Amino acid sequence: MKKKIKCTLAISLDGYIADEYGGYDWISGDGNPVNDTKSKWDFQAFMQDIDVVVMGRNCYDLGMHKDFSDKEVIVITSRELDDDSVIAIKEDISSKLLEISETKSIYIFGGGVIVSQLKDIIDEYAIGIVPIILGKGIPLFHQDENRVKLNLKEIMCEEGIVVLTYARKEE
Repeated sequence: MKKKIKCTLAISLDGYIADEYGGYDWISGDGNPVNDTKSKWDFQAFMQDIDVVVMGRNCYDLGMHKDFSDKEVIVITSRELDDDSVIAIKEDISSKLLEISETKSIYIFGGGVIVSQLKDIIDEYAIGIVPIILGKGIPLFHQDENRVKLNLKEIMCEEGIVVLTYARKEE
């Protein structure tokens, strides 16, 4: 049975995944639990079912692959990598990930360019909307012509961060 390709990202209310300098220090709740749901986002539980983590070269260069030392890590890059601890993929990215997903669950970790490139094959999105308007920054999705229809699966809220979980709508 095919495993899932999943993506999680935090975004500002105006749709940015990082500030204009690539910073993430703005990702935090508002401290107010009044609207919290009983169910909370649990990243550790999410990662228990993940076999492979996929990230872009920028995340790799920032050392983020080291956070997933217990997982297989794939880096999408057009440049050479001299690192035996990760697998580099340069071309046929979607088809290679679909092949891997036949036996392994995949987590698309960060990068608006990567998410935009792979949005047609991602099965589930968990998007945390952070209570902040950045005004400018790095967008979650980059413009293109392809639409992807989704079904809302779950809504969670913790200290103002609303996590919406969507599944790709099968047509």
